[in-house]
Amino acid sequence: MINIHEESIVSISEVKVRYGSVTSTELRMIPFHSEAIGLTESGIEAIGAEFGGGICNPGTLTLKDSIATENYARGGAGVFNGAKTTIENSTISGNRTRGFGSAIFNGGIPHVSNILIKGNVAGSGAGISNWAKATIVAVTFDGNRSRITAGGVHNNSIGVMILDSSTISNN
Repeated sequence: MINIHEESIVSISEVKVRYGSVTSTELRMIPFHSEAIGLTESGIEAIGAEFGGGICNPGTLTLKDSIATENYARGGAGVFNGAKTTIENSTISGNRTRGFGSAIFNGGIPHVSNILIKGNVAGSGAGISNWAKATIVAVTFDGNRSRITAGGVHNNSIGVMILDSSTISNN
């Protein structure tokens, strides 16, 4: 698992993140940077704090030409974003969560373009679960499965999403 610390700036390219799993049983607050997402005091409290099986980002992350696959967490099994993330030319597939956002859980500001989100399984929002401000361009959501709702894309009532030139099929 890649855990990016708050206020860090990280760029990752041509990497495969696989078999990550978070199994903490502690109770903690995952900080969403209010300045980054334009909100006053925000956050998610999680029993188990099991976010980001592959990548947990509360800093600034650029992920290019990479794969996040076969990771497990309670939320955001592939990528958990709590601040700023750019994901380009990558694949996020085969991740599992009982909660929200098996491929991507967003509580920050991601810009996601030219990626494949395929074969993820979640309680809700297997492709992406958005709780903040997301820009999704030229993304293919294919074959993602949800036990409750939104196999491909879940946009919470507090979320704002721009979805452009993307394909959502077989979810």
